[in-house]
Amino acid sequence: MLADLLKYELTKKWRSMRYIVLAYGLIEIILLCTLKIASSKSDMTHLFTASENKMGNLGFMFITGMIFYFIFILILTIMPFIEAIIKYEKDLAGKQSPLELMIPAESWKKILSKLITAVCGTIICGIIAIASVIIFFLVMSNFEENIVDLILRGLSTGVNFSTGIIFIIISGFFEYISIFTLFFFCIAISKWITHKKKTSDIISVFVLAGAIAVIYFLQIQVDKLPIATFTLYGINTNLSAIILDILIFIILFIGTSFIMERKIEN
Repeated sequence: MLADLLKYELTKKWRSMRYIVLAYGLIEIILLCTLKIASSKSDMTHLFTASENKMGNLGFMFITGMIFYFIFILILTIMPFIEAIIKYEKDLAGKQSPLELMIPAESWKKILSKLITAVCGTIICGIIAIASVIIFFLVMSNFEENIVDLILRGLSTGVNFSTGIIFIIISGFFEYISIFTLFFFCIAISKWITHKKKTSDIISVFVLAGAIAVIYFLQIQVDKLPIATFTLYGINTNLSAIILDILIFIILFIGTSFIMERKIEN
């Protein structure tokens, strides 16, 4: 059942994101062409090879276009997160599709499928965003040799995953999923209290603020009583903090599942 639910969520994500990605690609191509035309009469290679700041020589049109180019990259990067939160809120408000209502899955499977789908969407959008940055520097530097070599070295380092990089990636994804679960938990509590959208949105904000305050307080207390501290791949690590993070995630996940199954869906 989890596989069917995950397949449905991924298909739905693809159908909603493909037009966004297509529109993003068209906008970025137009901006990149505009930037290239605006800089056609200038030697842009010094921006990538010289240490001094020469941004003032670029012109208003180029700087504005460059700002918008990177703003759209940022929007694409955070889009999966925002979309997942909005979709979850709509699901709890009873706005699921008829096909989704026909899938008799437990609440924890629904939450897990949404988390996995959101992570997959974030990875894809992240790869596209990184590619957009690389293309920008390559095109604007006229494929300057030093820039190409620097990018190739960076890509080779990223492909040859070391144990340290894998640890950092796993830690980052865990924190990302934990943030998702925290938002899901706050939305579930607000929908448990009321289904009125404006009221539930306000309640969600207050619950989120309270949850963050409680988590921050617990982290401070745990830091005062470390079980063991050690350095892992160059990162100072506190075993107590790791245990706390795992416990918080488990509590939020189970709590969200319980509220969905016992208080909202029944």
